[in-house]
Amino acid sequence: MPLSSLPETLDVPAGHYILSDHLGGRQAVEAFSLDTFPVTVERYRTFVDAGGYEDWELWEDEGWHWLQTEQITGPRLWDAHNPDVDGMFTKVQATLLAEFVLPHKPVIGVSWYEADAFCRFFGKKLPTEVQWEAAARGPEGLTYPWGNQWEATGIGAWGNRSGGKRVTAAVDQFPEARGPLGHFDLVGNIWQWTSAPWNPKDPEGKAAARGGSWGSSASECTNAARNGFDRHAQWTHVGFRTVTP
Repeated sequence: MPLSSLPETLDVPAGHYILSDHLGGRQAVEAFSLDTFPVTVERYRTFVDAGGYEDWELWEDEGWHWLQTEQITGPRLWDAHNPDVDGMFTKVQATLLAEFVLPHKPVIGVSWYEADAFCRFFGKKLPTEVQWEAAARGPEGLTYPWGNQWEATGIGAWGNRSGGKRVTAAVDQFPEARGPLGHFDLVGNIWQWTSAPWNPKDPEGKAAARGGSWGSSASECTNAARNGFDRHAQWTHVGFRTVTP
């Protein structure tokens, strides 16, 4: 199914959703629209080409300081170039670098600051953890976007957790793993930034990410799993999707 034939966003209706205990369990959620797919390399390139890395008004002060200090001009691995030595990934990715930046792959190597600036450019926001999980669980409170049993094939047989290819999948590669409201790639391809802090007592510290990735174990690819990353980190297993206010 071509990406162009699907809407850019899908509505998540208002209602009561069964969420993780960390988020307060069952609660009322207002209606919102969430990207059908994670932000792709192709879509992110419009932000880069429009000068998004040169417009300070799009960036938080801390993000702009980081951008200028580190001389960041794009996501990590952008254009298949690895700017540093990363013992966790370089050896295993080696010849796969170009595959991370194919147009319909999710953009990765993008920090929270970069994701936030992208959102500001397009008049979007990063989802809260409540919004992300409501979309993933649906009204029935599912364990995985597609149901309550882990899929041993498809997304479940991709990446490091199965000994497979250690690289992202195209955002439409596993249509069987769509969420209850139609969203693709909620789990198993990339961790996805949210607007929430990893530790509520440290709101300026690490940001929370959801969904697990190609390099995660199956236990991290659930609707309840969460992770926390430094806001300036440009990991090759972290990307994002946006919410329409």
